Amino acid sequence: MKTWRIHVGLLAVFLAVFFWGLNAQYPLLGHDYFYFWPRMLEGKWHFLRQGFAPLRFAPHLCGGFFQYGNPQDVYYSLPQFLSFFIGLWSATQLSIAVAVILGYIGWIRFGRDVLKLTLPWAFTLAIVCTANGFFFVHIAVGHLSYFTLPLMSWLLWALFHGKRETGWILLERAIIFACVTGTFLYSGTHVAWFIVIPIIAILLPVDLLLSADVRERMVTLARRISAFLPFALALGASKLVAVWSLMRILPRTVDFQSYTASQNELLFAIKSLWIAPHLPQFFTLDPVNRIHEESMFTSPIALVGSLLLIVLCIRHPQLQRWKKIALLASALIVTVLILTIIDGKGFVPEMLQTLPFFSSLRVPERFLVILSLLASIAGVVGCAQFFQNNRWGIAAKHAPLIASAVTVIAFVAAYLPLIPHLEYTVPYDQIIAGLKAEPDPMNEPVREVQDLVGVKVSDFQYFFSGATGTRCYETIQSQNAAVLLEGPVNLVWSGALNVYNPACIAYGKENGCKPWDRIAVDDLENLQSFINGRPTTWKISSLQMWADRVTMGTLVVLVLMMLACGCRRFWSYASKKLNALEAKQRV
Repeated sequence: MKTWRIHVGLLAVFLAVFFWGLNAQYPLLGHDYFYFWPRMLEGKWHFLRQGFAPLRFAPHLCGGFFQYGNPQDVYYSLPQFLSFFIGLWSATQLSIAVAVILGYIGWIRFGRDVLKLTLPWAFTLAIVCTANGFFFVHIAVGHLSYFTLPLMSWLLWALFHGKRETGWILLERAIIFACVTGTFLYSGTHVAWFIVIPIIAILLPVDLLLSADVRERMVTLARRISAFLPFALALGASKLVAVWSLMRILPRTVDFQSYTASQNELLFAIKSLWIAPHLPQFFTLDPVNRIHEESMFTSPIALVGSLLLIVLCIRHPQLQRWKKIALLASALIVTVLILTIIDGKGFVPEMLQTLPFFSSLRVPERFLVILSLLASIAGVVGCAQFFQNNRWGIAAKHAPLIASAVTVIAFVAAYLPLIPHLEYTVPYDQIIAGLKAEPDPMNEPVREVQDLVGVKVSDFQYFFSGATGTRCYETIQSQNAAVLLEGPVNLVWSGALNVYNPACIAYGKENGCKPWDRIAVDDLENLQSFINGRPTTWKISSLQMWADRVTMGTLVVLVLMMLACGCRRFWSYASKKLNALEAKQRV
């Protein structure tokens, strides 16, 4: 039997356990689906009325909210698209499966084309990077926007590919790079930037350090960045401007939380990466203590292989001494820097929190996934280098398969006992019942304001009732907004209607209002359009209009380029087949 089939079989086992874990407490599902699914329902409600036009303003959410500028908005995402045809949970699971499989293939390509691994070891790299506890626990507790994270493998592949490409190949890789960055941006995967950008920044000097021709490699990388970055920014321009327009008005400024463990940073990292999370000696299993933030179990191959790589680097006869020192020093500096950040206190975290976007982060432990992925890459490279010597004979041949099996077995052993302790609180059966109720909430406008308090606050409740309300499940909502009154949306009080004007949040200057102003009494026509899901005449900024045009133009160009590249590949394939057939006929 070909070994690649066994590797694929191990991936199937991993996926089976992964999705069993997500469904282990069904119909109860991860608690943060309380956040994402009402927004997907809002997206479907909007789609039924305006099609693929941007979901700028959401009447069911937070009394009227500027949803397009929300960094976690998922309207232009695969799960949202699938939810137009199938149930929320089916759409979510199918999207996760697609992302995991595509990411797995991307890691194989990264291993082959960047790290120059043999195919068996490339398969091992793929499963080691895919079977990462960080991804599982966050998806399990309902962090839907993380579902695209596996696709980062394609960004690393496109940027760090070993061979310099021709113009057409460069174009194809630019398309892939732009598609993945666009997927991150429009699927609400804001966390990807805090993982991918540092990994690229760490790998760039290592790539140059190990290059045979540093100058040539610098030219190649600069050429790629010059091609990839403008294309990606142009595709994301509309969303980037919308997010900026909202976040400058509603900045989410919080302090890094310090982890609750009693160990120092190094012991915490070791525990988080390589200790089974269900062991009470190391973790408190109460969900209030954020087990999903403290555990990102990583394959033992990452640890063993990284140690092997250090030894092999020191003993490498052809690697110059200064390069050995530079590589080991870089590894030490990166490790110390990440450990300092996850501590949440001190100069480095405080400096980071003065920067845009970093100021809105509150869980520094998540930065540890950078170390996890780097250790995974280094670990597989170390194992591959160790077993490349012929003296290992049959053991070298089966080592990649054994390493992959160990990875899957370790993942299963680590997380199966943890699943009962994960915070699954979303009652999916009740959501299905709400969607089947009469009248159909998908066909109903927003008629009233409800003043929900405490545990009763639920965006599902608003949607199923054809209602909206001030109190909602939204981290970037202002606490300074005047609470709407319980009653009809057209209730007049203090000179305005009983719904916020969402255009005032981001585009107050253009509309002659300020954030959290309610819809004016003389703007009743826009109120009716808004609560019925029809387009309004509220103005957006000239910058937003310009960005929308840039994105739409880039999208058209992207589709045309994909067609051109596809036709070129088909023509090349057909020509080769035709030439081979002609040569065979001559013989």
